[in-house]
Amino acid sequence: MRFLVTMFAFSFSFANAGITNCAPDSVFQITQLALEPSDTVVAGQNVSLILFYTSLTPVDSGTITTSVTYNFLPLTPTVAPLCDSAPCPIEVGDHDGSSWFVIPSGVKGNVVTKIVWTDANATQLLCLNMNVKASLF
Repeated sequence: MRFLVTMFAFSFSFANAGITNCAPDSVFQITQLALEPSDTVVAGQNVSLILFYTSLTPVDSGTITTSVTYNFLPLTPTVAPLCDSAPCPIEVGDHDGSSWFVIPSGVKGNVVTKIVWTDANATQLLCLNMNVKASLF
């Protein structure tokens, strides 16, 4: 029975591969969200994050918290200044927050990443949840 539960959890995590808005009621309204490639990537490969959002309020500072789980093992979250990754101040209006990243060499398996932007008052601006399967080739 334990094996079946483990296999169900394992297959479920891969069935949900891709990217989602994990807080649709956040201050920033996401208008376009995609990951290319969308689910399986090769270690060392560039992955494009397509992110367009609308800000209904100006933001001049805050933080980005990134939490990663690798093969179901949580890694230590990182917290960085928002303005290191986004051009500040973020004015009211439409914005392109697209970027790219590389899956490090040697990474194989399930990588789940949660990214949360907050302002200086800890108000959540947006939340992204990425789930990709990394292969060595």
